[in-house]
Amino acid sequence: MHPSMRRLACVLLVALLVSVLPTTTAARPALEDPGSGRDTALVTFRVTAPGTTPPGDPVFIAGDFQGWNPGDPAYQLTDLGGLIYEITLELTVGNSIEFKFTRGSWSTVEKGPNGEEIPNRTHTVTGAETLEVTVYNWADIQGNSTITGDVTTHTVPGFLNGRRVWVYLPPDYHVSTDVSYPVLYMFDGQNVFDQATSFAGEWEVDETCEELIPAGLMGPIIVVAVDNGGLGRIHEYTPWYDPTYQAGGGGEEHLQAFINVLMPWVNVNYRTLTGPHNTGLAGSSLGGLMPLYAVYAHSDVFGLIGALSPSLWWSDHELLDYAGGFPKPSAKVYMDMGTIEAGYMVDLDGNGIDDNIDDLRAMRDIMVGQGFVLDVDLMVVEDEGGQHNEWYWAQRFPVTLQFLFPPMPASGVPESVAHSSLTVRPSVPNPFNPRTTLAFDLPDPADVRLTIYDVAGRQVRGLLDDRLPAGFHEVVWNGRDDAGRELPSGVYMAAIHAGPRKATWRMVLVR
Repeated sequence: MHPSMRRLACVLLVALLVSVLPTTTAARPALEDPGSGRDTALVTFRVTAPGTTPPGDPVFIAGDFQGWNPGDPAYQLTDLGGLIYEITLELTVGNSIEFKFTRGSWSTVEKGPNGEEIPNRTHTVTGAETLEVTVYNWADIQGNSTITGDVTTHTVPGFLNGRRVWVYLPPDYHVSTDVSYPVLYMFDGQNVFDQATSFAGEWEVDETCEELIPAGLMGPIIVVAVDNGGLGRIHEYTPWYDPTYQAGGGGEEHLQAFINVLMPWVNVNYRTLTGPHNTGLAGSSLGGLMPLYAVYAHSDVFGLIGALSPSLWWSDHELLDYAGGFPKPSAKVYMDMGTIEAGYMVDLDGNGIDDNIDDLRAMRDIMVGQGFVLDVDLMVVEDEGGQHNEWYWAQRFPVTLQFLFPPMPASGVPESVAHSSLTVRPSVPNPFNPRTTLAFDLPDPADVRLTIYDVAGRQVRGLLDDRLPAGFHEVVWNGRDDAGRELPSGVYMAAIHAGPRKATWRMVLVR
């Protein structure tokens, strides 16, 4: 793609700039252009705030019509008293807008009646009108915690001016007191474990680990998540300054704080396995860009990488040039991208493929050229219909964990060999909806049993139980259980037994 087209794509996809934004594409602030010939109308938003709203706190509207700025003074509502707030905006007739209300930052964004993340509010402007809106909860006040398992928060001396640090311990940590564990460090800690603190949806990492580890579907790990710096997030999560956005460049300094302050503290206070092959780094969006940078800049520290919807476009795709200048790091890398990250296809080069997928494939090709082997030490997932938000990342993260931290003994995802003779091919597609194909090669005739299990290890479908000849075989699974019922979205494992040999696939079903 021509650089100018890439730059335009970045502008169109500015929602990828910060995953703290709601689940939509952001645009620069713009009202009706008088020369466009399109009508505008005055739309009043009258908001009833919850009783927990602190007296004197301002309320703001943030939306795709003003750049998703959560605390723009131009979009502060007038306090009418009695928890009623109001603002009137000039909007273009015929436009469909998306918006949410905050108290000045994404850490104070509105939540639903039960403290849950809610979709962006939407409205199609038809003319002058008044919209009556109720805000039920605020993210920083509502107290419906969803923490599962052993999760604690800490202030680490000397680390990022008292930034909150979360620590998850695996189920057997306090039982198997002679065991040490790998550690996965994560960005955007507010979103990792608890719906009550999330500003854009929870990743459910604690729930996922609590299901996968006891089921033997992943190895036990410690997860350490660090809150982002709010308005400083872009600076902290970008290795380079981007002239287009006039921001960024503090990523290396941020990683140094992890390496020099946080990691030593974790290693002293918990039973950890050290070295790059036991140390992971994961995140999404700009937080997904950082692990890919780190695996090259600090391959002696981070060797297990999870990059979900990484913002590869940042600073005119500088990561691609940067990574291309290195030899292959000794690491295991998972990266993915939705096929419609922006909520719709962005295809400025007209090749029929979303430009974000083009970027993902470019990064994949660089890494394969360095010597990475797909589905052995590099897993690349193109999530059909996937978008740039926490719900999709939560759906894909179990696969990330299983690939980076497989149960022992295991060789990765998919487990390609057992007894050096049974070979399974990656399931295609993965993630999938409604069906995926499992392919394998038998070295000789064998009695074959192929079974599907859910994330808790329960058998949900028997796909095959027959004697097969040597050679290549394919089996299609339609995402249904033995009774023919559609199974819900989630992670599933297919296990094949062929005589004494066995292997597994791990798949994500996305409804």
